[in-house]
Amino acid sequence: MRHTGGILVLLVAVLAAGDAWGAKPSKRLSDEAKGRLLYERHCIQCHGPDTAGDGPATEALVVEVPDLTGQVVREERDQDAELVLDGHGGMPSFLNSFDLYDARRIMRHMYRLSHRSPEAADATEPEVPEAEEPNTDDARE
Repeated sequence: MRHTGGILVLLVAVLAAGDAWGAKPSKRLSDEAKGRLLYERHCIQCHGPDTAGDGPATEALVVEVPDLTGQVVREERDQDAELVLDGHGGMPSFLNSFDLYDARRIMRHMYRLSHRSPEAADATEPEVPEAEEPNTDDARE
């Protein structure tokens, strides 16, 4: 019987530790945050903050960077991700910098940037639709 009590204490300790481990925030970036980070690290110099092709490096380039405002299409993001990896025209290949999943994250970020409203263009964060919160004001009255 004494042995069973020790196992029970050990089991409770393991379960409590499991709850504590589960409560730790993840150190992994969300797909949205990773796409934004990769865009800022690899793309913004040429494509600019709003995909308009007006990044600071464009002055030194011999080829024109296209204005992609409103041009990134959801249905073509996978195809565009392949283009990012392989390179196109004056754009270098990023195959050695990241994989297809990261290229897709970048394309999702570029979609948000290229389709955000003009009044949101000055904001540092892209406009992302949020889920509606239930109205809790009525419940307090």
